[in-house]
Amino acid sequence: MTVAFHPTLAYRTSSRCSSGGCVEVAPLPDGGAVVRDTKDRTREPLTFDRQEWIDFVSGVKNGEFDFASHSPSPTVGPQTSPASG
Repeated sequence: MTVAFHPTLAYRTSSRCSSGGCVEVAPLPDGGAVVRDTKDRTREPLTFDRQEWIDFVSGVKNGEFDFASHSPSPTVGPQTSPASG
């Protein structure tokens, strides 16, 4: 049995999760975290060590995963100078 499947892990789900299609997070003793899908708790969860979890949470807080702020810029064709006249 891996640490991720240990029965004593205390998983938490966001209070904003109302559809059931969310993830659950459990803290690990070393400061890392385990993340699993609420739709299929039998699948092996993702395990993050302490530094990976710190980096991920920091990125979330800084908006690195906000789709609106990271949408690709529209492609702009070559610019031409207006004809002087």
